[in-house]
Amino acid sequence: MYVRKLLSLLLLLLLIQIHSKTSAQLLVQPEHFLRAQQAGVQPDGQNSFIQVPIRMGGPGLGAVTGFHLFLSYDNQKLQFAGISPGAVSNVAAIPVNGMLSLQYSNVQAPINCTEPVVMFYLNFTRLAVGDVPLTFMHGSQVAGLNSLLPVNYQNGMVLQTWQLDLLSSPPQAGVLSGAGAYLPGQSASLSAIANPGYYFINWTRDAQVVSTLPEFDYPMPAENVTLTANFGLNSYVLQLQSNPTAGGSVSGAGTYTFGQTVQVQAVPNTGWAFTGWMLDGQLVSTDPNYTFTMPASNLLLWANFEQIAYPLQIAVHPEGSGTVSGAGNYFYNTQVTVQAEPLTGWEFTGWTANGQTVSTSQTYTFNMPASPLQLQANFQQILYPLQIVVNPSGAGQASGAGNYAYNTQVTVEAVPNPEYNFMSWNQGSTILSTDPVYTFSMPASALALTARFSLKTFVIEVAASSPEHGTVGGGGVYTYGQTVTVTAQANSGYQFVAWTEQGQTVSQEATYSFVALANRSLTAVFQQVMVCPEPLSLSILALGEQFAHLSWVSPASVQAWDLAWGLPGFNPNTEGTLIQGLNQPSYLLEGLNPQTTYEVYVRAWCENVYVSNWSAPLQFMTWYVGLGDNTLSVLRVFPNPASDKLQLMSPEISGQATVSVFSADGRLMFSRQLTSDNPVLYLKGLSPGIYHLQLQTGNKVSIARFTVVSN
Repeated sequence: MYVRKLLSLLLLLLLIQIHSKTSAQLLVQPEHFLRAQQAGVQPDGQNSFIQVPIRMGGPGLGAVTGFHLFLSYDNQKLQFAGISPGAVSNVAAIPVNGMLSLQYSNVQAPINCTEPVVMFYLNFTRLAVGDVPLTFMHGSQVAGLNSLLPVNYQNGMVLQTWQLDLLSSPPQAGVLSGAGAYLPGQSASLSAIANPGYYFINWTRDAQVVSTLPEFDYPMPAENVTLTANFGLNSYVLQLQSNPTAGGSVSGAGTYTFGQTVQVQAVPNTGWAFTGWMLDGQLVSTDPNYTFTMPASNLLLWANFEQIAYPLQIAVHPEGSGTVSGAGNYFYNTQVTVQAEPLTGWEFTGWTANGQTVSTSQTYTFNMPASPLQLQANFQQILYPLQIVVNPSGAGQASGAGNYAYNTQVTVEAVPNPEYNFMSWNQGSTILSTDPVYTFSMPASALALTARFSLKTFVIEVAASSPEHGTVGGGGVYTYGQTVTVTAQANSGYQFVAWTEQGQTVSQEATYSFVALANRSLTAVFQQVMVCPEPLSLSILALGEQFAHLSWVSPASVQAWDLAWGLPGFNPNTEGTLIQGLNQPSYLLEGLNPQTTYEVYVRAWCENVYVSNWSAPLQFMTWYVGLGDNTLSVLRVFPNPASDKLQLMSPEISGQATVSVFSADGRLMFSRQLTSDNPVLYLKGLSPGIYHLQLQTGNKVSIARFTVVSN
């Protein structure tokens, strides 16, 4: 290639050799010089820009101070376009009808032209094709420091050149060299080097093949020429690979030409997710549908996949009914085992998903689906049977039997028949409670309870009002319903008056028979034989806020009485209020003030002639305001009679309540606080007798009456 270019240059120099007249010491040598065509200049030999150097050189030209040259040219083919400076500037140029007058002078700056120097450039624009002679005319001269310098003028020639243009098809397919301006017959060394992705096919001119070699010498004709270097596209192999193989499938592999648009697709298998396309270890795309332009090389693309871990959530229904295991994150089709364990008192009923039962086994094994999964372990409470047996049969009633869940608070209640006492709640031979109302937590098993009762026995106590006055008999222990007969025998000088119980007359017969239904304490009242004995055992049958129901004992022969009452300490003979002509041994005293202490006396009239002494006085206090028969709710107490404690039952017992106990004569014995979870009143310190109980909670009051007996 280099040798060919050198030979072409020598040929060009030979063709533009300037014809000379004679040889001389001084030389002015114009020669043609082609500059690169400017934009817009057509490659037809016309309108091209030409720049011709004017040189001076040789012995004797050591100090050139000026010149005046006359140069002729064909102004039909060339148009003068001006002067470009070389060693000198400010050259004056006047074109006239194909002749140039060129003049320069500067004695202060002589130019050494001993060696050839380009003094300036003549610029032309070509108007027509063809060679154009440049001839120095007579009268041309060069000046030195003191005189004109003798020179020989050598004429030149602007030769006609033709443009060789090179095109790449397709564009940018290769790198071309050898284009330019050439003389006719000159050999142009051409080269076509394919860019990556292309291969060279041939050279063509006007669709005719000129050469199939990428490098060849083209002889330039006398015309402008355009040669086309034709290239073809290389084909490359695209390989696709799934990583891992089980992760999914790929499509789009094959053979593609350079620059071709390629689309590849990655489809993950069930349970996998596509993560990206990799090329030489580098991520190039995360789009499963990846479009790119085929490069000038074979490719191996990796479609990366990763397994999806799907969450398995497990719920317990209802909450707190059991425990579960097996929740977590699992890959698709992984075998999963979940376990359900019911808590005490619950049983497992099945696994459900989306409301559908999937298994009834506590241990459930399945393959994980390709989605989040919500399993529900379902449990239901076990209802354990509670059976209650009354022993002996028919002794009473027992409530609370049924089916109960584990740990449920169960209350059973035993109510004895009148002839029986409740003894205990038993489980087998084990006594669980001696309270008739028994609350417990249901165990996780069937339960059989026995409500044990015993036939009531009653103590019948008999006593004489005074051992000196008489004797009594018939007391003892009797079963419920048994007939009891008590007897009273007066001593000499005394007479039997009546049987009394807690100050009240129950019989005026010395032999008194009754059915044993409760413990009883009877007193045989004896009185000295006299004309008109005074009343005995003055007592209160009932007491309220404004009343007192009084009773007393007199011999059966007495049919009339007087009653005197007033404030404590009054004299019944002269003070107080006297009530006369009572025809029975009791009286309802009304119109009293609440919470006030009064005193009462009674005397008897015998045969309507004789009057007895006043009885011993009875002193009592009416009840507090709010305690009376106008109660606001129902209050039950049991057992009644009681010996050491009372169980209270009332809807008014809520939270904390106040309980007050009054004696039969209206005296406040004590007040205590009770709570609804332990409504038990202990009777320690109370003597046997009749008492009134007041239960107050908020602004509500309940009243009950109970009897205290000896243990």
